[in-house]
Amino acid sequence: MKYCQRCVMPDTRPGTLIDNSGICLACRNHEKRKTINWETRRFELVELSKSYVGKSYYDCAVAVSGGKDSHYLVNIVKNQLGMNPLLIRIGDGFSNTVAGTRNIRNLSDVFGCDMVQFDLSIAKYRDLTRLCFEGLANFPFVDGTVYSFPIQIAQKYDTHLLIYGENPNYEYGTDGDDNPSADEHIRQNMDFMCKLGFNCLHIPISEVNPIFMSYYVPWNGYDNYQLAKQYGFRDLTHEWRREYTFEDFDQIDIVGWAVSNWLKYIKFGFGRATDIASRWIREGRMFRQEAVKLVEQYDSKLDRKCLDDFLS
Repeated sequence: MKYCQRCVMPDTRPGTLIDNSGICLACRNHEKRKTINWETRRFELVELSKSYVGKSYYDCAVAVSGGKDSHYLVNIVKNQLGMNPLLIRIGDGFSNTVAGTRNIRNLSDVFGCDMVQFDLSIAKYRDLTRLCFEGLANFPFVDGTVYSFPIQIAQKYDTHLLIYGENPNYEYGTDGDDNPSADEHIRQNMDFMCKLGFNCLHIPISEVNPIFMSYYVPWNGYDNYQLAKQYGFRDLTHEWRREYTFEDFDQIDIVGWAVSNWLKYIKFGFGRATDIASRWIREGRMFRQEAVKLVEQYDSKLDRKCLDDFLS
């Protein structure tokens, strides 16, 4: 395994590229922020939002989970851009934390937004979990639903702008193209879901413009958390000390799904602590020496609560 010399991400992460200087693509992409005129991009965002206001009852749709990033995202859309958004959340079949359940309700309440939640049947969710576990040791259908179903729901509500948070391929280093459009990402996930038997996904999506907010504003998970707390977001401080990571505010809503972090460690030699530590290094919140120690302490841990929920 080769590790990025700036963060702690190994080249075993699927799609990760480490250049001749020993720096991974995610770190290089983060460097580019210094050369971006964020005021210009902010102006582009404002002008884009104006073109959709008043075109239908909901000016836009926002794909949310209910977490810290969702609070940050809805704050921009509702309070800064002055849009009337429809929040779209895709549910799951695992148990939710108390904090996660409360945060979902808080997101709709504190910003005064309508929310639609789409849930796969528990039986279907269970079958897909088993299928993906046995065939891939991962649960990519979870992301598949998150990127496939909101655009269909937006269509049904005659809403023509769909907003996602960060571009995962660009932010986490599998793509060097900083593109505001989420269209290709959605199409790839739709193709995957079709392979799982969701033939209903073969519908035109050209009437909806899906975008990534991270193109228009510099994305920072910790700063998003600080903003979210101002609007009532709760972390896991008093509920659950997770064994596989050192923080208590990221991906806190679903319990059993987090087994995927341990499966990732088994397959690729890194887990959730590596993900978070690498981001914190790029954001200037942690030195690499400290990150290495945290990775060694947490990455290999299989959390018992996650395992019990996954098995049940």
